[in-house]
Amino acid sequence: MPNRNPADRFAPYRTELLINDLATGLMFASVAATKHDTNPESSEWALAHAEISYQSALLFLATTKNSDSVLPEEIEKITAHTERLREKIEEAKRIRKDR
Repeated sequence: MPNRNPADRFAPYRTELLINDLATGLMFASVAATKHDTNPESSEWALAHAEISYQSALLFLATTKNSDSVLPEEIEKITAHTERLREKIEEAKRIRKDR
């Protein structure tokens, strides 16, 4: 019997899972920007979780850039979503700072 890594069964879904995580990070960044006035603790929590999504994407990109396991198109798609999340996080930080 082949010695397979149990995580391999998720390989076809890896990109979509990460993009969903980035979308969740975008939602958290939006919450951080809008909740700052009414609930600063919630805003801080949301911003921290947006940063976690961003860091997860960076880690994924760093470990797969030179790998044959991820298609270049997938890397481009994830990179674009990651950059959008970074922009949204910075926007949330600016909004919070300006208030």
